[in-house]
Amino acid sequence: RARVTPQPPPPRVAAVADAGGGVMQCALTAPSEKQDAALYHDDHRCFNLLKGLVWEQRVKVSVLPTGDGEVVFGLLGDWIDGPDAATYSVFFTADGSGEIFCEMDDNATDRSTTSGITVTATDWHLYRIDCTDIAAVRFYIDGVHVATGTTFAYAATGADAILQPYVAAYKASGTGVGSVQADNIRIWSNRS
Repeated sequence: RARVTPQPPPPRVAAVADAGGGVMQCALTAPSEKQDAALYHDDHRCFNLLKGLVWEQRVKVSVLPTGDGEVVFGLLGDWIDGPDAATYSVFFTADGSGEIFCEMDDNATDRSTTSGITVTATDWHLYRIDCTDIAAVRFYIDGVHVATGTTFAYAATGADAILQPYVAAYKASGTGVGSVQADNIRIWSNRS
């Protein structure tokens, strides 16, 4: 006798079957429609960049984005329709070629620059955002400091510097696809 498990409508945020250690996936599907597959803390922001925060996550861009699709992973303020519209954020994003970009927005300056790294859909990479010097936030991929030609100074203070972890595949419209998988995440900082 077959067992049918109902699936949620696309897009999907779900565990990857039989993935050792537990892996979550945010995936877009091809229908021409707006889709947002996001994994975040339901706007319970509790990670303060001003406390020397370091975010690190193992990520695979399992389906390179096409069309209007994009994948994003890092830290974000409150959820908003489209991660690029976030007022407060610091994250990585991948385009359709697999090129990884480093991005930051503090509501004063919105920065985006290439990391110089291109990934494939088959490989896991370790991404790190180091805010120990808030005037010079650093981005790392597999232990290598990237985007070294850009200064990422985060100027927002108070509640605007308190963000939440965020992993997403998003498209505003169109038939684009994209998928991102994430397993372990580590975030640490000073308490005072």
